[in-house]
Amino acid sequence: MAGEEQNQLLFVERTKIDRLLEEIKEENKDFTDTIQVQVSLKGLDARRDNKITKDITMPYKSRYLGKTIVLADKDTALVCEEKQIPYVLIDDLMQDKMIAEKKRIFKTNKYFILCKGSNKIFQTKIFLRAGKIPYMLKDDDKVDVIYNNALKMYRMRVKDMSVTSFPVGHTKMDNLEIFENIKHGMTIMTAALKKGEENIKNVYLKGAQKAPKKLY
Repeated sequence: MAGEEQNQLLFVERTKIDRLLEEIKEENKDFTDTIQVQVSLKGLDARRDNKITKDITMPYKSRYLGKTIVLADKDTALVCEEKQIPYVLIDDLMQDKMIAEKKRIFKTNKYFILCKGSNKIFQTKIFLRAGKIPYMLKDDDKVDVIYNNALKMYRMRVKDMSVTSFPVGHTKMDNLEIFENIKHGMTIMTAALKKGEENIKNVYLKGAQKAPKKLY
């Protein structure tokens, strides 16, 4: 019984999730695509119910493209070079000729790992206003650990109380890893809803560029 419960997600069998994942992978066999969960909601009122914002750290990487960058001092840049972590030097961004590059970096990235001195480039409030997620690196932090955690993180938002979505992996990942991400994300989202599972109408799986497939 325990094994059965472990392999089920909101009354959906693991075998059905695997079948839909294989269909999505076949549709996207010529390229790598992000896989998303879409959830249709019911019984919520956008005027009365509080909007939901949750930072979720998945068991495995949730997005194909990281969209994460380190604003690095010189010492951190050396570690980033060794670990192959995307970074840009704070000193470089302070140059007048880097204005266009600074705008590009801000626009194309979602998660920013910040070293001391990064406030000379971007104020924290600028990240927050734009829906970006900054993290100030502490003295005892390991930048590679923080970076790998950021790749697993997603900020889930439920605004209009009718639908939400979140990434759970990509088409080159193992089905079990994607399933664990689905289970984890749905568990956290369900717990955040006012009436839990009663607020869930339908759940779909989809590749980013294909039609959704109904899970239940």
